[in-house]
Amino acid sequence: MKIYIVTPEMSPFVNRGRYGVIVEKLRKKALDSGFEVITVLPGYYEIDVKKYKVKPLKKEIFTSINERVKRGSLHRSTMDKFPVYFIAEREYFGRKGIYTSQEGFFSDQDERFRFFAKIALEMSIEMDIKPHAILFVGWPMIKGSLEYAKSYIHTLALSNSRVIFYDPFFTDIPVPIEYFDTEDYDVIDALLASDLNIIDSGEGIFELLSDDEYDEFNIKTINVLPPLLDEMNTPEKLKEIENYTPDSIINKKLNKEKILQIDYNLPVVLYSISDFPHIEEIFENIETLKKNFVVAVNTDYETRFRILSRLFTGDARVKVFKESRLSLLAAADIEIFHEDFRIVDVIQSAKFGVLPVLPDSDTSIIISEHLSIKDYVPPLDSDTVNYLNNLYHERENFINLQKELMKSNFSVDKHIEEILNIIKEEV
Repeated sequence: MKIYIVTPEMSPFVNRGRYGVIVEKLRKKALDSGFEVITVLPGYYEIDVKKYKVKPLKKEIFTSINERVKRGSLHRSTMDKFPVYFIAEREYFGRKGIYTSQEGFFSDQDERFRFFAKIALEMSIEMDIKPHAILFVGWPMIKGSLEYAKSYIHTLALSNSRVIFYDPFFTDIPVPIEYFDTEDYDVIDALLASDLNIIDSGEGIFELLSDDEYDEFNIKTINVLPPLLDEMNTPEKLKEIENYTPDSIINKKLNKEKILQIDYNLPVVLYSISDFPHIEEIFENIETLKKNFVVAVNTDYETRFRILSRLFTGDARVKVFKESRLSLLAAADIEIFHEDFRIVDVIQSAKFGVLPVLPDSDTSIIISEHLSIKDYVPPLDSDTVNYLNNLYHERENFINLQKELMKSNFSVDKHIEEILNIIKEEV
């Protein structure tokens, strides 16, 4: 089976976070599993061509973007026998930075990656690659993969190709709203609400659809949870705890004493605040929770930290912190999530044996099914708090729930194996 990976990043050539690492591991695992893999990236200015043995192929590919004819020059790394190509274009990729400058996101971000998506498809035709699967990776490829795959997939060269959009961290990437056309954003958000999206190529469904039209087309979405990278599990604070590993925590006595300085018999709720609304609502929720729990409030907003610290000075039931939430997970029993939660935060909680309490949403349902947990619905009322309190004090059942959560495998290797199995099944 032949996979054509179109990606804005791949280690070691370029990596701006976690995309590059995941794509590299996906490529290697696919090769080890017998796939034929061709990978193409933008020819960014900052790629070290000497270090990575990137050579020009004296081949140019032409395409049009925004009614302008653009030319991409093709390069290839000779580091190994499996092809990794680069498409260089001076205006779009001959600048410092991958996505941003000192002023923020590039103003032509949309155009740059629409060009890359389109010329990568042109390249596959000109080089007669004929892939079984075309894998567009990462949020920069959203618009291009949707916009151009419809027209190209009906060409003879790509008629047998399955187009897949894949983003392991979509809900974890701060995509600015201005990156999308306003009228398109809700549609794209609906199409890409989960972490793996396989979009059927048969019926012109690559047009940007309205919410009402969504169900009329043959769009297939397969949901998997994102991987939990190792560095997410090692906050500096926890190095103080002897023999600490996230999946060994059941008795949180030591952690409650060291991290929160509280009596170990009290149940702890972690309540993280990011862009959550008004301070009055935050205060009301904390007051509701503290009737039954010690509330560890975590915020990285200086103003809210100062306000909450003053409001709850001397209150033994409320501890306010301005540091990484990961350093508090080892001491928490339950974590409250809001509507803007990130999937990766939920699976971090699971690995620490912390019961995630999720808002009512489609994403929550997906996560609940994967983790075999019940779906709870903030805003918090007395019935929800009483239920959680009773659940905690059914100690044997609660500890068993913690153990089940911690058994969940969120490793990169398992995630990649799951992705490749899905590609096999779909292609």
